[in-house]
Amino acid sequence: MNLPNYIPELLPDQTLYSWTAMFHYLTGAASASETCRTLFGAATAGRHFHIPTHLDYLSAQTQSVLGSVEEIVATSTIIPFYTQFRPSRIAREVLAKVRGTQNAGLIQTLGIYKIGKQSLPLQRACIECIQEDQEKYGYRYWHVAHQLPCTLVCHKHGTMLIGVRTSHVKDRRSPFATPRVPQIALAQDVSKRIRTNEHDQLDRLAQIAKNMLVHRQTGGWNRDRLKQVFLTEIKDRNVWYAEQMLDPHKLELDFFQHFRDLVEVIELAPAIQQRGIYSVWCLIEGVERIVHPEDWVIAIEWIFGSWERFMNKYQSLPTP
Repeated sequence: MNLPNYIPELLPDQTLYSWTAMFHYLTGAASASETCRTLFGAATAGRHFHIPTHLDYLSAQTQSVLGSVEEIVATSTIIPFYTQFRPSRIAREVLAKVRGTQNAGLIQTLGIYKIGKQSLPLQRACIECIQEDQEKYGYRYWHVAHQLPCTLVCHKHGTMLIGVRTSHVKDRRSPFATPRVPQIALAQDVSKRIRTNEHDQLDRLAQIAKNMLVHRQTGGWNRDRLKQVFLTEIKDRNVWYAEQMLDPHKLELDFFQHFRDLVEVIELAPAIQQRGIYSVWCLIEGVERIVHPEDWVIAIEWIFGSWERFMNKYQSLPTP
C-alpha cells in the first residue's frame, strides 16, 4: 500500500499504537499487516500497545509529520515515564532499540511488567474522554497518560478509568483495538463507591504520574540532591530518634498512615505494601538500587503532595 497524500497528525495525548489504528481505519487498508508494512516496514511492527519499534522507518515514511523519533517517543509513548530518574544511558539504549527492528528485553529493562506477574498492564480509558474525542475528532483513541502506573483516574476529568485487555477485543478486519464504552454502568458504580479522600489521593497520584511523563530534567537528576530534598522535607515530621537520626519504624508508620485509604487497592498494593517505603529508605540512606518509576510517584505524593511542590523544593536547593 502506498502512503496517502494526507498523513494524519497525532491527536492530543494519543498513543502511537492508537495513531496506527486510526491510520489503518482511515485509509481502509485490507489488513493490519499491510498497514504495518507501509508504516513500519514489517508486518509485525506497530502492534505492541506500549513499546514501538522501526521508528526510523516510520519517521521517514511519514515525512516527519509525527515529528522526529525523539519527539514520537516523548509525546506518544509511555517510555519517558519509565526512564525518568534512571541513568541517561538507559534512555539512550532504549531510543537506539526502538529506532531499529528489535525491542527484545525492553519490557523487562523498563519494568513495564506488573511486579511479580508476567502480564502487561491493562489498557485504560476514560468514559468522558471517549465521548469527548468522538465528538471533537470523530474518533475514539487511547491516551498516553491513562496508561501510566498509579493512574486509576483521568487526570483531566477525575473519572475512574476502565481497564480492558486489547488482546480480547476481536475485530474481523483488524487486530487493532480502539477504546469502547462497555461497562459504563459498572465503572460509574465503582466511582460512587470511592470515598472523597480516596478519590482525591488517586487524583494526586495521576497528576504526579502525568508530570513525570512529560518532565525533562536537563542534565539528569542529582542523587545527592534528591536525598537532601527528601530529608529536608521530612525534618519537621515525627520520624526521628533524635536530631539527624531517622527512626525507620516511625517513618514506616507515617507512610502507611498516609496511604491507609489506598493500601487495599489491588493496582497500588505492591508499590505501597512491598516497595514504596523501602525505596524511600534506600534513597535517604544512600543505598543504590533500581527503583520502579511508580515508587517515585508514591514517594512524591507522600512527601510533597504534588509534582510542582517537589520540583520547587528540588530546584531551590543548591547542587551538593
